[in-house]
Amino acid sequence: MADTTHPQPPQSGNTPPERSFGWWDMFVHPDDDPRSDGGFVGERDTLVGYLRDQRLTLEMKCAGLDAEAMARRSVEPSNMSLLGLVRHLAGVEQAWFRGVLAGQDAPRHPGSSDRTVAE
Repeated sequence: MADTTHPQPPQSGNTPPERSFGWWDMFVHPDDDPRSDGGFVGERDTLVGYLRDQRLTLEMKCAGLDAEAMARRSVEPSNMSLLGLVRHLAGVEQAWFRGVLAGQDAPRHPGSSDRTVAE
């Protein structure tokens, strides 16, 4: 019976590349974090502040990456990549701000789906 609590490396000559993980590259030191600490006053200020912070988070995750790294899938077999996330968020912002809030019938960004915001 195989020991599933302590998996062994593959026995073939094809060993997977070593993966490194560390908390050191996952977070920004609070003194260096450009995002706000909240404290927004009013609905509009809160919405704009949270949107700015979300954009900054994505920008920080993408900083320093080349096109290949941006398009790399995060975990196989997922088709999610940072580039896909940027495209998705651009389409969502366009649909909400230009379509829903401003009532404009703007053409969709290339690569965005034809789904509506409500879907």
